[in-house]
Amino acid sequence: MRKILGAYRRTLIMQFLTESVVITVTALIGAVALIESVLPVINQYAEKQLLMNYWSDGWLLLTMTMVTGLGAGLYPAIFLSRMQPAKTLQPRAETRWRGGWTRQSLVVLQFSASIVMAISTMIILDQLHYMQSAELGFNKEQVLIIPMKDESMESNIRAFASELKLSPNVLSVSNANAFPGKAHAGDYLGRPGTEETVPASFNWITEDFVKTLGLKIIAGRNVSESFPSDPSTAAVLNESAVKALGIESPEHAIGKTVFAKGVDGDNQRMVVGVVADFHFQSLHNAIEPMVLLPQWNHLAYTLIRIGGKDIPSTVKFINETWVRFAKTQPFTYTFLDQEFDRHYRAEQDWSAVMSYGTSVALGIAVLGLLGLAAFTTQRRTKEIGIRKVLGASSRRIMMMISADFVKLVLIANVLAWPIAYLLMSAWLENFAYRTPIHPETFVVAGAVAMIITLAAVGIQSIRAANANPVDALKYE
Repeated sequence: MRKILGAYRRTLIMQFLTESVVITVTALIGAVALIESVLPVINQYAEKQLLMNYWSDGWLLLTMTMVTGLGAGLYPAIFLSRMQPAKTLQPRAETRWRGGWTRQSLVVLQFSASIVMAISTMIILDQLHYMQSAELGFNKEQVLIIPMKDESMESNIRAFASELKLSPNVLSVSNANAFPGKAHAGDYLGRPGTEETVPASFNWITEDFVKTLGLKIIAGRNVSESFPSDPSTAAVLNESAVKALGIESPEHAIGKTVFAKGVDGDNQRMVVGVVADFHFQSLHNAIEPMVLLPQWNHLAYTLIRIGGKDIPSTVKFINETWVRFAKTQPFTYTFLDQEFDRHYRAEQDWSAVMSYGTSVALGIAVLGLLGLAAFTTQRRTKEIGIRKVLGASSRRIMMMISADFVKLVLIANVLAWPIAYLLMSAWLENFAYRTPIHPETFVVAGAVAMIITLAAVGIQSIRAANANPVDALKYE
């Protein structure tokens, strides 16, 4: 109509480009608002202080906005402005749906990406829950850890432990050079008379280390101050060390002689006990051979198991006791469960980021779906009117409109499921111990996408189905 009324082609092009740029600038304002609301959450999980400097980056944002607006509006501006008015106003032109496959393909791609992200998020959450609830072979709850950096404490370790045990809420006190989740010394373990050695981790401990962590002695005995020679002659192995050395069983390991190459000066040790395997590293790693060596002084950490009642007053008691013994080091502590769970911080951050990303992706996909549904129902207005005149019910018309979009979501699921499976299978390879990929995860993600689709399309289909057919056909 504008061309018939004398509008020039360049005027139409400028109109389309201006509309596109205005829409893009409006989107920029919404994007800035979204960034400001989400950035604090990202900083919290990433432990960063990311900021948007709108003064220095403003020109870049405006340039990108202009390029996006002009790029998005250029094709329709050129295409629509060159159309012939006579052909445009022909009745048959109204039934055409050019670019239908393009629009449908974009919706399929959007939903495919959303479904992949939803499946990935659920699998990451499953793996995180699996790691946090897995049987570790030790009890990480209510174990307080104090680093022993004060030189004056090296000679007071036993006296400090004895004072702590005076509190009824202090259940056990021990010392060690490392604890589960902390890097252990590593070298090689072997048996005299053989040239074969196996990589192993080593930890120097006091007698109550096994009790404090709740380790299980499955053969032999624990190291003990009742045996004065233990610090120079005894060793406790885990099950993996017994297997790696080729010993038939834990019981057969008792009394065997082993040597710890390097970390123990190649001294020979006699195995006095075997503990059940426990995860002294995160579940990213398989359980490796471990050697526990007794030592009563000069250890890096004090481990204190406390009762579950009145924890603040117990910590206060430990603090007051520490002050009496330590001369230069202030009282600092952490809990074993917190230290161990730090290894899963990356997975926690990923799950949070993926959750937000999935929500945004689904939102964008729904917007595209709403646009396509509105466009489709508008194009099929006369068809719907004719069907209603011929007796089609509103329910039948709603099912007809929704069926087209259900097909798109089904196609999106067919594309998304194998991609998500391959991606998450590769990601789970980073863990020695991992949760299986459950089929119901894919079903749930697909069902959620389908429900969202039916809800979004239902608005348009109900409106179209309940429209008066006379309004659609009165000009025919």
